[in-house]
Amino acid sequence: MKQKKQRKLIALLLVLSMFALSACGNQQTEEPAAKDDGEAVTEDVGNTESAETEESGVETVRILADFNIMDGIDSLTDNKYVDFIQEKTGVKVVMDSPGGGAYQDKLNVVLASGAEVDSFMAYDRDLVMKLANDDMLVDFAPYIHDEGKYPNIATQMKPEAWLPVTQDGKVYGFPYSRFDAFHQVVYIRKQWLENLGLEVPKTIDDYYNVLRAFTFDDPDQDGEDNTFGLLCGRDLIGGVAEGSHIFRSAFDADSYKIIDGMVTPPEITDNYKEYLKFMNKLVSEGLMDPEFPNNNVSVYMDKLKTYQYGMTNYFWHANQLPEYDEGKVHENWLSVDLPLGQDGNPSKFYYGSINRSYNCTPTTSTKVEPLMKVYDWVCSPDEGERWLYLGIEGDEYQMNDAGDVEVLKQRNSLHWMFTMISPGILNENVKKYNELNYPKETVERLDLAAANGELDELRASLPYYAELSNFNLTKVVEEYAVSAVLGNVDIDATWDDYVNKYKAAGGESAMEFWTEYYNANH
Repeated sequence: MKQKKQRKLIALLLVLSMFALSACGNQQTEEPAAKDDGEAVTEDVGNTESAETEESGVETVRILADFNIMDGIDSLTDNKYVDFIQEKTGVKVVMDSPGGGAYQDKLNVVLASGAEVDSFMAYDRDLVMKLANDDMLVDFAPYIHDEGKYPNIATQMKPEAWLPVTQDGKVYGFPYSRFDAFHQVVYIRKQWLENLGLEVPKTIDDYYNVLRAFTFDDPDQDGEDNTFGLLCGRDLIGGVAEGSHIFRSAFDADSYKIIDGMVTPPEITDNYKEYLKFMNKLVSEGLMDPEFPNNNVSVYMDKLKTYQYGMTNYFWHANQLPEYDEGKVHENWLSVDLPLGQDGNPSKFYYGSINRSYNCTPTTSTKVEPLMKVYDWVCSPDEGERWLYLGIEGDEYQMNDAGDVEVLKQRNSLHWMFTMISPGILNENVKKYNELNYPKETVERLDLAAANGELDELRASLPYYAELSNFNLTKVVEEYAVSAVLGNVDIDATWDDYVNKYKAAGGESAMEFWTEYYNANH
């Protein structure tokens, strides 16, 4: 038994090191979790010799989180958030957060040493499932469906939130599910439409005609030939994919499908081929910024600030658009529906998950039930919901006689760390709470983003496939997509070769693995 455990620990160290290196090399395309830039505070929870002893009659759970702490609260283990959770649940939450780039190293040491950690934060679903396959994580399934014992978890968590971390009926991560899980909106410059007497576009052809006018008809009326219709980020195949996501969805090239009995990723479908041909048309006619392969997030934002681009897609809150700080985003940009699909039906932004991150519990922990007690309280539709969005009642906010929220003081950034999980409910209360941080017109875009979004349930439920990390499918797709859109290859003449290359690079093995799993579970 001891040798088996040692082998597991060695394997775990290797796996975590691999994922740490992978994370360093990847560009983040979605908004990061709410971290802050202040100095990190570490209480060394993973060290069982220095961890606080449990108070009499109080259950303690030890949590490792990836978070940077701003000033205002000196201790992770002695603060108002610890006291509030303990008052509400009877459980003391002892946090450790090394902060910055030290989190992965800390996680490696804590898990491999068998230190007393009851939960840790993970952003990478594949890491979660790899650890699960190595029998390192607790299965939450017996707890999350126990409506008698944990009624809020059973009734408030969305069933689809569990999909990415579920395999063979077992659930290996507790999600921090986003209330803005569907978060993308199409933005079009309002004044440019008005200057040119144009209607809001509806179809793909309408969008194309607006992009032409924005490029060639002097939409800003400065007498200069200095505008583009569309601004895109460099990512054409996944993630947020600013700009290009508009048309990937319209060509129905954004979701996994069953084609000829096989689970098939969108990037090798005929719909994706037509999408690439359309994007190439935009570039070849000068309607889209041809420098898109270089448009990382910072370059993309800098270009938006030049006011030379008329259309893109971005997050509902638009807090990086140049007019945000002036409170004029809603005045200068229209937020509109996606173009209708080629079949005339509404198209959708597809998402592979509705979660921001996961909390996982190692099998060495004996504190699953106290954790569930805290999670169940956070999921409660009254106190827990207000906790998630408002903080501590009586300290950071209060409810007046009319039932409205009165903010007493700004929540410390540390509050986010102590929320731990979220059911991701978007209701009228959540919108009202968001109006404390955003203008009403901004919060109204949440409804548009939700109406234009949809979970790709097939993609979300695909099982973990370890060999996939050895393949280079993303590079195969990215290189071809960029070459095709820039016009460096003839799409019709090279398409079959590209698909064959994708399959030979490991894509066919992945599709066979997914299809076997799908057929066994449907």
